[in-house]
Amino acid sequence: MSHTSPNISVRMDPDAMRAVLTIEAGFKPTAGSRALCVQQFVSLGIPKSRELEDLVDEGLERCVESPKEPCHIEVCGEPPIDGEDGAVEWQVGASITEEIDDGSRIDHYGRSQIACVRKGQELAVIRPPEPGKPGCDLLGRHVAAQDGKAARVEHDDSVIYERSRLIAARAGAVVREGHAVRVTDSLLIEGQIDFSTGSLDFDGSIEARGGICDNFRVTVSKDLTIHGTIEGAILDIKGDLTAHAGIAGRDKARVTVGECARMRYLSNARAEIGRDLFVVKEILASHIVVGGSLRMERGVLAGGEMHVLGPAVVGTLGSPGHVPTLVHLGSSPRISTALASLRDELTRIDRESAHVRHEASLLESQRSIGEFSAARLAQLRERIAKWDARVEQLRAMLHDLESTYTQLRNPEITVTERLHTGAVLFADGWRAAFHADVRGPVTILLGSDGKFLVRDNRDGATTPLLGIARIERSTHACEQAA
Repeated sequence: MSHTSPNISVRMDPDAMRAVLTIEAGFKPTAGSRALCVQQFVSLGIPKSRELEDLVDEGLERCVESPKEPCHIEVCGEPPIDGEDGAVEWQVGASITEEIDDGSRIDHYGRSQIACVRKGQELAVIRPPEPGKPGCDLLGRHVAAQDGKAARVEHDDSVIYERSRLIAARAGAVVREGHAVRVTDSLLIEGQIDFSTGSLDFDGSIEARGGICDNFRVTVSKDLTIHGTIEGAILDIKGDLTAHAGIAGRDKARVTVGECARMRYLSNARAEIGRDLFVVKEILASHIVVGGSLRMERGVLAGGEMHVLGPAVVGTLGSPGHVPTLVHLGSSPRISTALASLRDELTRIDRESAHVRHEASLLESQRSIGEFSAARLAQLRERIAKWDARVEQLRAMLHDLESTYTQLRNPEITVTERLHTGAVLFADGWRAAFHADVRGPVTILLGSDGKFLVRDNRDGATTPLLGIARIERSTHACEQAA
């Protein structure tokens, strides 16, 4: 829409949100110029206002200042303002923390790139959409604005929506896929555990398609499955460990498994397995404690030291090079230490309570006692009651542990192929150092007198070890029957 007068023209945009009055170059404002210009705007339907008059005055001043240039006076309506969309403000992401060691260096191995959360932890805040603010065109008409859209987020029962917040319903790893979020207790890592993931402390199970690099730590409350090689890493696994490739520890690997462990091989590592250990190929130069049985029917156990509480089956024990290979049969340092600790505490309580019981007995034997003595006797009885409760608890723990030890303990080892010179067996305070190779299949076990015997598994014949091993009392404290 446009109107014109000599030297002056005005034009308004189709949406009526902007109008421009153009004054040609050379125009000389007069006393009536203001009213003329205002009238041009009014002729378009724009209401007359003080603001409009001020804009015209400013434009006429520019005409005086620059008479050789055309002058443009622009008036605008109030545009609508669309509301902002709602949004999900995530409170968890890559959990990158920079731990400083004693040398004031950043521990890059501890920088975790995976968002692990605990139950009840806040995952996100849902910001609601904002309403739009309507506008007004130059003709005074209402111009609608768009309201913001609600944020789109989907979740399963592993996430709770509560008062505009997303909260983890269980511990685990946060998985975000498009608009969906969930917390899983089974974490799958497509590559290896290295600087791309950082060390992991996860409440659940982890499976990695690759291996675990040197110096990284992995702690899981359930199972760990690794398809690649485990190098010199620190592992703490409450459930089972499955290492499809094996462990090449480089004398740095430390592995603790609460349940069973299965692997292809294990070398130059320290490991404690809560239950059974299954190895396909070999265990070399490692220090291993097994709380159940050892099964490696065709595998080689050479070098290092092995404690095994249950029966052991190996293909080859020792090596042709006569590498010292120490095997403690029916041995569990952890259980032995725990039993000793319980017995020591019982002895300490018995010793400490003796004089208290004696003093209480003297007071109880008196026909009548004063107020002070009565209060003292009450104190003594309270202390004795606490001791008695603790003793009952300790005895129950001791009984349970001794029962477990007795049920699991089986001090024997079966060698299916060959036992080499250099192998040394320990059991019940005895030490057997082999000075001749033995062809399998044979089983080394303890006789009724507690001494070593060898059974030829081909014909069942059982004979003493004296001809093939040097037998002597052991000085290892853990070899004494628990």
